[in-house]
Formats: sequence, structure tokens, C-alpha cells
Amino acid sequence: RKYVDEDGVSVVPCSEANKVDWSPTEQGFVFAAQNFGSLTMLLTGSHADKLNGKWCIKIALVLLCFSNAMIPVVATASVWWVFAFRVLAGVGDSFLFPSASSMISRWFPPKERPFAIGFVTGGRQIGSLLILPVAGVLCSNSSNGFGGWPAIFHLSAIIAVVVLFIWLIASADKPSKHCCV
Repeated sequence: RKYVDEDGVSVVPCSEANKVDWSPTEQGFVFAAQNFGSLTMLLTGSHADKLNGKWCIKIALVLLCFSNAMIPVVATASVWWVFAFRVLAGVGDSFLFPSASSMISRWFPPKERPFAIGFVTGGRQIGSLLILPVAGVLCSNSSNGFGGWPAIFHLSAIIAVVVLFIWLIASADKPSKHCCV
């Protein structure tokens, strides 16, 4: 089905094959779920300096990989499973940012920290900017077997796995622990 609004803009639904039938209230819960999980930053944020930043970021990436990979699997079973995995993604985010800030304070001198923080947060914004058109392309190409809305979550999980492997090989909590410094 194709819809055309009064301005002549056409709206094409993503994929009818993997369509889920959720009420607007359920959709709202799914959209808000990651923010619910991010509330755990109240606990993880205060302990970011006490915990090992490298391994906290590893935990965050594992949670994000797992939750993104599982959402397409459980979406047809129950909206509440999707809600739970989106909350888990929020918990992953709650580990990621305090740990990254802690590592920036250990790796960069005070005068360079604003640039480093801007670079890290800018990278997240660029990722968000890039995933939107890529998601549209994946969503509209549901006939090739790797399309439809589930491919968006699978792609995000694959990217997180690649970043996780690079992170485990190339990172250290502080310069004194790094093999090449």
C-alpha cells in the first residue's frame, strides 16, 4: 500500500511480512523503553571512576549487541519482550557514557578533554544521522532476504560486534595499562 498526503509526499509502509500489530500505547512504551533503561545511569554513573572503564564499555557493547539482535526475534511473540530488550539497550547506554567520560579524563590532558568529549558525542550524533537513511533503504528492500525493519536491528548488532572486537584488542583503561604506550 502506498499513501500520498496533501503535499504529494508518498509514504510506503516498511514490510508487511514482519508487521507487528501493536496499539499506539504499546508503541509508546517501546519507544520510551530505552529511556527507562537509561535511568540506571543514576547507579552506573556514580561508579564509573571506580569501575574499570574498558570492561564497563565491553559490558555496554555486549548488552547493545544482544538486545539489538534479539528484538527482531521476539517482536512477533510479544510487545513486552521488545520492551524488555529496549530497556536492556538503555542499561547498556547507562554503562557506556559514564565510562567513556571516565576514560577521557584518564587519557587526555585537561586542555584536550573538551575536544575529546565533543569528538565522542559527535560520533554518536553522526551514527544517528547515518542510520536513518540506511534504515530507510533496508526497510524498503525487504525482498532481498536481508531487508525489512529487522535488518536495521541486525545491522546495528553487527556494527556493535565489530566495535566490540576492536575495543577489546586496542583499548586499555588508562595509558599505563596499554601495551603500546
